[in-house]
Amino acid sequence: LTLLSEPVAIRFPGVQLTEVAEFLRWYGLELDLQGIDQKTRLTLEAEECPVGLLLNELARALQASWYCRGNTVVLCEVGEEDTALLRETQTVLARIEAENRGTVTSAVGGDVARGSVPETGGVTELESEAVLQQRTENALRRMDYAAALVCYGKLQAHVNDRVRANELNQAMHRARIFDQLTRAVSTSALSDGSTVTRISLKSPSGNFVEQHVKVLKKDLDHWWVRPGYGGEIRVKADWIRSSEEISAEKWRERNAREIARQERNLTNSRSKQEANRLFLLCLVAKTHRFESKGTGYLEKLVDHPEFDWLIDSYFEDKRDALLGSLSALRGEKERKVVQRPEIEDVSGFDPDTDDPDEIMKIAHAELAQGRKCLSQALPGMSGAGAQRKKALAHFGNSSDCLDKVLAKDSDHQDASKLSGEVKVLMHDCIKGLGFFD
Repeated sequence: LTLLSEPVAIRFPGVQLTEVAEFLRWYGLELDLQGIDQKTRLTLEAEECPVGLLLNELARALQASWYCRGNTVVLCEVGEEDTALLRETQTVLARIEAENRGTVTSAVGGDVARGSVPETGGVTELESEAVLQQRTENALRRMDYAAALVCYGKLQAHVNDRVRANELNQAMHRARIFDQLTRAVSTSALSDGSTVTRISLKSPSGNFVEQHVKVLKKDLDHWWVRPGYGGEIRVKADWIRSSEEISAEKWRERNAREIARQERNLTNSRSKQEANRLFLLCLVAKTHRFESKGTGYLEKLVDHPEFDWLIDSYFEDKRDALLGSLSALRGEKERKVVQRPEIEDVSGFDPDTDDPDEIMKIAHAELAQGRKCLSQALPGMSGAGAQRKKALAHFGNSSDCLDKVLAKDSDHQDASKLSGEVKVLMHDCIKGLGFFD
């Protein structure tokens, strides 16, 4: 609880709660969201404000409650608190409030995530087909699929034959899928063409944190820095143990070399690993401003035989919409969407059971939880590292359950099939998703 008195100076014009969680790790604190949407976007500004009062303001804006459990901040719905821990936290907070002279403001909402703003305004006159076509191509090159869809819609006014109309519809279905796949991933604030600094800092809790940032200014006492997800954070100078400047050219060369290395691993195979690799490459291309490559990766991905599996693995909340767009792209009149069974809470099962059916339920539940974490662990997403660790833990539990079933019955078809899928996801948690950390 002593960490709650540390003063903070920040300016976040529009961040998700996952990015607030990333910032709190600089202070040695973990954020546990219970019943609170992690995608909620906020505006936060603080000057000489203790961490505890910042969290108080955050909870007020969200109409939520919070308390500390060790070095973990639990943000939950009102009425769902641990009463004893809440009382202990409020006692410390009252003392901090009595001593505080800082300021803090917050609001739910805020600026749109970094990247282009899609064109949505009306048209006062009909633009020429050639101009619209050029604007569409430019939008696709910068991976701005929302803008490309607007242009495609306007191009429909110029269509006079069925063949061209069909081509345009196909292009629109693809752009819609591309937009759904990449919309949640922001462009890194470190890719604006200026110097990047790698800093190693020791937080008040004693943890060591390594970050790539933009240094905005510094004096003898403080550094003002911008992390990859934007905003500004003031860091005490004596927290920083080492720093190394990386020129914009070297930063881009480093990322280009890594993309080229990952491209060499592509084998044009029909495997799940290949689908994963294409997907991760397209996200990294957007995050690090290699957009001209991104659309090419997506084109290959949508035509890959394991694309349906990839949607199932990463896009739990968009699954039906994506499969519907894919069905339209493939010209299928009606796509039968397989409904997943309700997944029970893992805590309701006996971990020591020998019943294969019960063990399989646990395996499916752990896999579902892992996929949910994985959808928040994509390149360009804040807090991706922590979510990836959670996903890996769930996949590991699922794999252990499946191994237990297969040890008793090596011909168990469901366990055998599921085991292969889980191992692919575990491999990418360890190797694939982290290649640009």
